[in-house]
Amino acid sequence: MTMTSPRFHAPYLEWAKKRPTPRFDLANSNILPCSIDELPGAREAIAFDGKNDCGYAPLIESIAARYGVIPEQVTTAQGASGANFLACAALLEPGDDVLVETPGYDPLLGAPRLLGTRVNRFDRDFADGFAVDPDRVRRGMTPRTRLIIITSPHNPSGVIADPAALDEIGWMAHANGAHVLVDEVYLDASTASARAPVKRDLTAATLGDGFVCTNSLTKSYGLSGLRCGWILSSADVAERIRRARDVVDGTGSIVAERLAALAFTHLDRLLAHGTRLDRGGRYGRVSAAAWHRRCDRIRRTFAQRA
Repeated sequence: MTMTSPRFHAPYLEWAKKRPTPRFDLANSNILPCSIDELPGAREAIAFDGKNDCGYAPLIESIAARYGVIPEQVTTAQGASGANFLACAALLEPGDDVLVETPGYDPLLGAPRLLGTRVNRFDRDFADGFAVDPDRVRRGMTPRTRLIIITSPHNPSGVIADPAALDEIGWMAHANGAHVLVDEVYLDASTASARAPVKRDLTAATLGDGFVCTNSLTKSYGLSGLRCGWILSSADVAERIRRARDVVDGTGSIVAERLAALAFTHLDRLLAHGTRLDRGGRYGRVSAAAWHRRCDRIRRTFAQRA
């Protein structure tokens, strides 16, 4: 039997998994991984028992405290990718419309398509510094739009969405019977290295019940092996997500969730680890100013060619 290409194909992620691994990998989106010895108490925390039917309680409480929400608003997941999928599964029905930014991270297109929805796009324009423009979102919406998907920091540009723009989009979504999913997987690392002071835990989840925010311990903290992700939402949406998880993977690994709860007591240490340049002795913070100077040069180059 001949099989057609799946509608949920994510070409970038397929390439990322199959490509050769070079000695110096500039295409990897993760930071330097932590070893077990770099997480104090990790060996002692490993145990195969514990109750985590709806998430390990100490982990849920730590996430809630970190981001200024109540535990009932927190749902755990298998990494940020698992969190995004569960959010989509809980909020979408076949035939719904989903509005996703472009350029963007292609699994955020694949998950809604897998669930039988129609995906539309709105632009985050290079000329506007990849800002989220509420007017473009408004023009991209249809009466059947039930979910608007945004990354903040933007993947791939790294631009953090303006809270005022997100708030306006939240009201537009509410009027349309939709939610706003904000993937914040790079948020902690981005705010830690910002040029100007930024509120560290600037999650969009505090903007209102219409927002659903996802994150993990992978991109900012070097703990990809734990596959610890989470979703911040209203308590009602969180309950829908837990019931969606019942038929996806049931629950997470108690071993991983125990270690993740321990990691939350060392987040500042882990975040500092993530800003080191390499393991060859040249430790120090990556210069955000230098990074932005490079981005400015790239913008000028493209502007000259336009």
